[in-house]
Amino acid sequence: MALSFELVTGSDVTLSRGDLHVQRKFRATDTIPQTDSGDYFDLISDAAIAWIRVNAPYYQTPYGLLHWQSIQVLERFYALNYEINVTYGPQNHQAGAYTISVDGTGGTAHVTSGTVVSAWGPNAPTDAADVSPLIGVVNGEPTGVDIPVEKVMVSVQFRHPGGFLSAYYVKSIAALVGYPNADYFLSYEPGEVMFLGPRFTQTSCEASAQYDFAISRNRANFIVGGITIGAKTGWDVLHPVLKYEEKDDKVIPTVDYYVVSRPAGRGWVPYASVFGWGGT
Repeated sequence: MALSFELVTGSDVTLSRGDLHVQRKFRATDTIPQTDSGDYFDLISDAAIAWIRVNAPYYQTPYGLLHWQSIQVLERFYALNYEINVTYGPQNHQAGAYTISVDGTGGTAHVTSGTVVSAWGPNAPTDAADVSPLIGVVNGEPTGVDIPVEKVMVSVQFRHPGGFLSAYYVKSIAALVGYPNADYFLSYEPGEVMFLGPRFTQTSCEASAQYDFAISRNRANFIVGGITIGAKTGWDVLHPVLKYEEKDDKVIPTVDYYVVSRPAGRGWVPYASVFGWGGT
């Protein structure tokens, strides 16, 4: 039969600068089955471990949520009195535990046009609207400039149950590398997340993995080179289409309009249903 347990009044708390541990005491509430053979201690210890993992796997404290670290079974009186000591701490060793790391260090983007602020020199137009917004034109083509931009990298370290990382699962998520998300994932909108690839470790009892993602946010109603861009989803590419006008015996390239393009073969794909987590 399955045994039930109850919390015994009193607990031991250890609070230090680097760690917090709480020890809680339990005892069996049911009559221990009397059998002709077998070891009562084995019966109680198996029942205690199973009950704690289901009914008391964590403990909420004013200092945060603590998770069970160890379970100690003490035999006070053979077949009559058993004490269960459970130590709780901040580390979560259960399957399903995860850690999210975010690196917001900026990156760079190559920009070939902008908004004209002013022009100087004896031959400079007095009206900025007459100046091409292209940057660094050489032989009729803009060479552009690299500028700092927001660049967010997200890494998810996930502890999976043993055997979770099957060959099918590994192949399924590997197929997502380089394709933006078609669904909400890690709280980001469709089109903003790019899966960069995984790193796996699997033992006989558990599996751990790290998943790396790059984020490019969706944008709407922003101005480039004096032209309003209505919308550009995260990993789509914005580029100018040029026109060439002859003025004062010179051929001057200017921006005719902008195009938002999606790299060939890189349509959006569902993430949450393949990963099995991360959806919102």
